[in-house]
Amino acid sequence: MSKLQNWILLGASAVFLAACAGSAPREPAPVEDRNPELIENERVGTATVEGEDATTAAEAQGARGYGELSADDLNELDDPANPMSDRIVYFGFDSSTISADDRAALRAHGEFLAAHPELSLLLEGHTDERGSREYNLALGEQRAKSVERILRLHGAAAEQLEVVSYGEEKPAELGQTEDAWAKNRRVELIYSQR
Repeated sequence: MSKLQNWILLGASAVFLAACAGSAPREPAPVEDRNPELIENERVGTATVEGEDATTAAEAQGARGYGELSADDLNELDDPANPMSDRIVYFGFDSSTISADDRAALRAHGEFLAAHPELSLLLEGHTDERGSREYNLALGEQRAKSVERILRLHGAAAEQLEVVSYGEEKPAELGQTEDAWAKNRRVELIYSQR
């Protein structure tokens, strides 16, 4: 073989080996390890106070950082007959459209926020696992912003609302079934003191 052919063969081999090498495996993103008790305290209305009078329940919520909410306000958030007890909005596949029932609940939340400017609401957008990570982050944000628009329309101030998207990173239910995917396509409403 000639020197030129040897150099061509050597160069082609180097390119082939470099292409086969691929990239180093990435470490998974760290998972936020949170105390379930703290998570419970961050959400208004998820922890029920039983066996206490209304004043004690209101004080307990105030101590958790929810401001000067009256016992009636707390009952309003926990009453299953009240649309405000629904603090998760579900979506169809690849959609950010809000159903009529969810619009009614969001109207109540918007009016409640307008009456309680000391509160803020975190809107966490989530998706199912189908689609790329980047697409799902964008879709989760689009869903949270759809909820934000409805809340603003009904009186919530912009500074009371924060939008965050987790995409597929925090599923409500693990699994590759239609039921699991449906539960993961959501926006969670999380109240806190401003």
